[in-house]
Amino acid sequence: MAAKKYESIFLIDDDKITNLLNLNVLENHGVNGNIQAFVDPGEALSCLEDSLNKGESLLLLLDLNMPEMNGFELLDKLQYFDTSNLDVIIVTSSIAQDDFEKSMSYKQVKGFITKPLKAIEIEKILDTEIQLS
Repeated sequence: MAAKKYESIFLIDDDKITNLLNLNVLENHGVNGNIQAFVDPGEALSCLEDSLNKGESLLLLLDLNMPEMNGFELLDKLQYFDTSNLDVIIVTSSIAQDDFEKSMSYKQVKGFITKPLKAIEIEKILDTEIQLS
């Protein structure tokens, strides 16, 4: 199977330190290129919209529990766009089965990881042919 190439990776978490740690884990595993980190899901949505409208292939690492717009609300808003080039991995502190089941009900969601993002998870993502072009 050919590797799936992404033009951008978006990290969306309301905690700056978590975004920095996730970026570090990605870079330590050779993933570099256009990686953008957001603490404001609304700002991220605007950038996602622009990238999706351009037909870019995107990977989104998304937190669920955020104060102004949670991950589910963001996923709901994405339903209005062509998300055929978008893959989402949930990266959350939630261990609730309901959150897992609800996350997996979205067609864009390809995985559910409990924080913190670890090297083993990045390896699993890379093993499933997910790479940044």
